[in-house]
Amino acid sequence: MDKLNGLCVSKTNQEEIKNFVKQLKSKCLYFFDIPDEFRNHPLIVSTERECGIRKSVQKGYDVVRNCFFVQELVLSKNWSGEVLENQITTLFDNFATYFEFLQGDIYENACYYKYCVNQDEIIKYSIDDKKINYK
Repeated sequence: MDKLNGLCVSKTNQEEIKNFVKQLKSKCLYFFDIPDEFRNHPLIVSTERECGIRKSVQKGYDVVRNCFFVQELVLSKNWSGEVLENQITTLFDNFATYFEFLQGDIYENACYYKYCVNQDEIIKYSIDDKKINYK
């Protein structure tokens, strides 16, 4: 096992991820072309964001479900090659995985109504509590 972007992955998976990144950058692949097991890999996600294939619209804390969420617009191609925009929502059980998925981008278009950021999270993730929208 080797490390790719801080995660342990096999040599085969490492090569697949690198290949997916290359194809995403050249617009040969889109969101739904990536297999489920690689779809939320940090390198795939950051490449898709960089290429405009994935864009977060809303994010924050869902007080009713007691979880964090990220709503995103993702680009895909249909059978005729037309690029389509789809909306997806990803849910997270805890702040740590949510923060890692967003790679620290937790402030813009976000709402944390009824979530209390604790002191440990503020310190560990260098959170600016004044930028957190609780309304």
